[in-house]
Amino acid sequence: MNNNSSNVWIVILAWNGKKWLDACLQSLAQCRRDMAYKILIVDNGSTDDSADFVRENHPEVTLIQTGKNLGFAGGNNIGIAHALQNNADYILLLNQDTVVFGAWMDHLIEFADASPHLGILGPFQYDYSGQTFDRVFQNQLTANTTYFEDAKQNKIAPYYTIPHVIGAAMLLRREAIEALGTFDPYYFLYFEEKDLCRRTIAAGYDIAVVPTSKIGHYHGQLHAEELKVTDVDGYFLRNRQVFILKDPTQPFLKNLYIYFRYGLPNSILRKYDTPATPPSLCKAIWTQIQIVVNLPRIFLRRFWECRRIAQHKRTG
Repeated sequence: MNNNSSNVWIVILAWNGKKWLDACLQSLAQCRRDMAYKILIVDNGSTDDSADFVRENHPEVTLIQTGKNLGFAGGNNIGIAHALQNNADYILLLNQDTVVFGAWMDHLIEFADASPHLGILGPFQYDYSGQTFDRVFQNQLTANTTYFEDAKQNKIAPYYTIPHVIGAAMLLRREAIEALGTFDPYYFLYFEEKDLCRRTIAAGYDIAVVPTSKIGHYHGQLHAEELKVTDVDGYFLRNRQVFILKDPTQPFLKNLYIYFRYGLPNSILRKYDTPATPPSLCKAIWTQIQIVVNLPRIFLRRFWECRRIAQHKRTG
């Protein structure tokens, strides 16, 4: 399979992103190169007329409206399902606050086609201007120290394996997604891409980033006015513990022990974060109550995912 024959869909999840979408879509048009791909925007319950803007200014783009905010996980799952129904070989999830550079997609597909063991790939992520590494991406890249050693010697490898890619831009292989499933919608926001990457690795695939594929990421998608709508801190607190409970690499009872012995008390006391205050303590307690109440749901989802991992584990 070569670049020209791959059926590639780009899924952009939009939530009140009218101010970002035009730049994102224009950069995609300018950097199309030899790769033919289709673009799908999933409007995730926006209230800023994002959908109308896309219809009026980018009629070439497929648009789906969810009607309400399904979160990063749920909204992207809608887009992934649409792409799979349209026979996508690869699905590239892209944040609305990104711009792309050069032959970014061609390089991703080139290595994906040549390396079937790569279940998920990502580009190198820079700031919005494309000048310096995105801070979160740079921290993530430290998981593979080989890159920084190679950079000093000016001999960069075609790709570098890492534990997970940032959800702002991730290329999903159809075979892996069909075998292992998509994002767990319970996460809603945060840790969902880590969860998917961990399952992908558990099934015998590798996760990699490609240096010659480059995007810019503003990383300011959740601005002050939006933080009032989305309980960012609450989701982060909750999902950090859900991620521990869902670990497919060890028995669920061990995950439970780690959660009740360390995760729950440390989260309530805010040992991971800033010192506890009465409001933050109340939020932390409520967050842990939600987790305990939803333990049956978390267990069943993990059980289903572990079965799929066992059934579709790669051997070569």
